[in-house]
Amino acid sequence: MKLISLFSRKSTYLAAALLLASTLVPQTAQAQFDLNNLLQNKSNPVTSGTAAASGKHPLILKYLTPGDEYWNTISLNPAQKVNQLIAKCGEAIGQPFKCPDLASQLAFEQKSDAEVVASAQEFLTTIPSSDNPSGLDFALNPKLGGVKMYGLKLIDWGIEYLGLAASKEAVPSLSALIDSDAKCHNLVCRQKSAVVKSLWQIGDKSAAKTIAGAMENTKCFADHKRYGAYWLGLWGSKDAVGVCKKAFKDEKDGEVLTGCMNYLGLVKETSATPQILRMLESQEKGAVMALTVMGDPAALDGLKEVLAKYGDNQYLNRIPVLMALAASGHAPAWQEVVKKYLGKGQEDITKLISASAVLLKDGKLGAQVKKDLAAALAASKGSDENAQLHKLALNSALAQMGDKNALNALLKELNSSKADLRERALEALGGNENYSYNLYNGYGMVGISDTSVIPKLKAFYEAETTEKLQEMALTAALEVSARAKAAAK
Repeated sequence: MKLISLFSRKSTYLAAALLLASTLVPQTAQAQFDLNNLLQNKSNPVTSGTAAASGKHPLILKYLTPGDEYWNTISLNPAQKVNQLIAKCGEAIGQPFKCPDLASQLAFEQKSDAEVVASAQEFLTTIPSSDNPSGLDFALNPKLGGVKMYGLKLIDWGIEYLGLAASKEAVPSLSALIDSDAKCHNLVCRQKSAVVKSLWQIGDKSAAKTIAGAMENTKCFADHKRYGAYWLGLWGSKDAVGVCKKAFKDEKDGEVLTGCMNYLGLVKETSATPQILRMLESQEKGAVMALTVMGDPAALDGLKEVLAKYGDNQYLNRIPVLMALAASGHAPAWQEVVKKYLGKGQEDITKLISASAVLLKDGKLGAQVKKDLAAALAASKGSDENAQLHKLALNSALAQMGDKNALNALLKELNSSKADLRERALEALGGNENYSYNLYNGYGMVGISDTSVIPKLKAFYEAETTEKLQEMALTAALEVSARAKAAAK
């Protein structure tokens, strides 16, 4: 089997330049970098996934092969099925999602290989680092130049594959990477967001405490907190209430604050309403969204103060506040939206209304909102692009409110001759991961959870020629599947 070029014997120096961003160690250091020195017993090699008592690292021997001609060369061991998959992906070694054949099979058909799942879990094995015993590192320690970097690639691949494969049996392995503050050293910070994302895709709600614990840790990048908040909210988990209420005082990242406020709204933590109201001045957009999904009458006075700042023509600011007021029990606010804005047929206005309208679907006004959206759709005329996008926004909202005809109309747009319409339809189906900016599914707080759309997304993927839209179709399929699990009791 042809092995990945980064580690071929013929490109030793290129491999070092790409992976280490440094020059090769002089040949006098050959013994330090020779993988054979790591083998416990060359005549009786260890091939299990557990570390030997001697401290040698058998995963090196199991998944990687030392070169026999040149020092410091590494190849994938072709005897392992997982390596055969990785080699086929070429430059996508760290990202199964970027490997089309593999990703489409996992996303659309939910078919994974038990042997590969087991190997991916072994990639996540960690041991104490000799130079940082309080931290953790990949099992390819000690740091061996290209071996060390290759280990990072393998762990990336394992985390992503387990999420794409929705492998429930891998939840303990993934959780073990991030379940304590001590594990935020070395590689674990970089992988924290990917671990949280994979746990969401797997959909095992027993991982909620792990995700909430990861959010508490402030030493790592913010995305795991931002998206973790959304996903725990969609799971209905209360595990992050404490850390999200604490974020009002010590969080500097606006996206994380938005995620936390929306989470508190999703789990109906009305004790946080006073704190969210205080964020209206500095984080108005996020606070208004959160109060809309919260639906707490205690927010009415504060929201009315915000509304007073905006005139009728300032609809980009006024409409979201009116929607929050309607959700909080002020019915005249929704009537104003219908009378002044919904019938205009402007795509940007309709999309703005639809984004918040789906947040009202389970409240007292839910039935009326759905009725008025359906009436606006029936009254919609024209066939230009603005009219088509206006209808798409209404169908998106109605589909998320349970209207099968609207969902079918949305799916029909996947076959549009216009790439822009296809892209918007994919966004409405969950193809946009940037939740707080997604105006087609309630800023990420609602969405499509009907798995019957997955075969349609597969057909789209196979017909589509634009890579970006193909990736959005994959993302949508994974998102629909994850939301279906989130909606399950």
